[in-house]
Amino acid sequence: MRSILAIARYTIIEQIRNRLYLIILFFGGAVLIASLLVGALAPGHKVRVIFDLGLLALELFGLTTAVFGAVSLVLQEIESKTIYLILTRPVSRWIYVVGRFLGLVAAVMLTMVAMALLHILVMISDPFWFKDFSMGFSFWSVYPALVFMSMMKMFVTAAIALFFSLFATSAVSALVFTGCFWIAGHFGPELSFMIDKALNGRAIGAVVHAVAHILPNFQYFNFRDFYAIPNFPGFEFLGTAIIYGVAYAGIFLALSSLLFERKEF
Repeated sequence: MRSILAIARYTIIEQIRNRLYLIILFFGGAVLIASLLVGALAPGHKVRVIFDLGLLALELFGLTTAVFGAVSLVLQEIESKTIYLILTRPVSRWIYVVGRFLGLVAAVMLTMVAMALLHILVMISDPFWFKDFSMGFSFWSVYPALVFMSMMKMFVTAAIALFFSLFATSAVSALVFTGCFWIAGHFGPELSFMIDKALNGRAIGAVVHAVAHILPNFQYFNFRDFYAIPNFPGFEFLGTAIIYGVAYAGIFLALSSLLFERKEF
């Protein structure tokens, strides 16, 4: 456990010092502040516009941090040959993978928490922010859940990106594979519908559906699409999403560890 925490701590420091990490954090804050200008286009619902745009920016920049961080974690060390110094130590390869993953996830979550705090400050700086939410829902009970669901989505995405960084032969191919999984994960029901229509119940349709279940279902984490529905079971939704996210990320993390164990340097 000490080895995992030590590697995770090293990864967090490495990501914070990374220029890409700082640039993403800077532009994430800039987009949140720029949402004030966009909100001026809808003066009657200014805070709600800032609310929605801020959540979108938070997720997109969190995604960028997670994907680029996961893809570059091992590939950079392989290219710079520094991974040999780590592998010569009495540390199992799976411990190295788990520690790297946990450190990356912690760094991504720190980024998202920082942007979420800035997002809140931008909203509450408006004198009418309470009025915009007083007739709809309790902001302080919903907002943390929305940010947490975005974090869970990044948790799963980081595990997928880490696997493809070990599976693929280059950073570009790893980014492409991860991007395909990310896009397909948001359109699972639509893909199933298209498969049913295209294959018209043929035997190959069952095979394609089985393959489609390998893809992540990010609808579990899109809490912002459902929280405003009356009598929506929020805690049940959150519980299901957490279980699904941990299980799916765990599978890809196990595959990454197995792949890294068999990888020759």
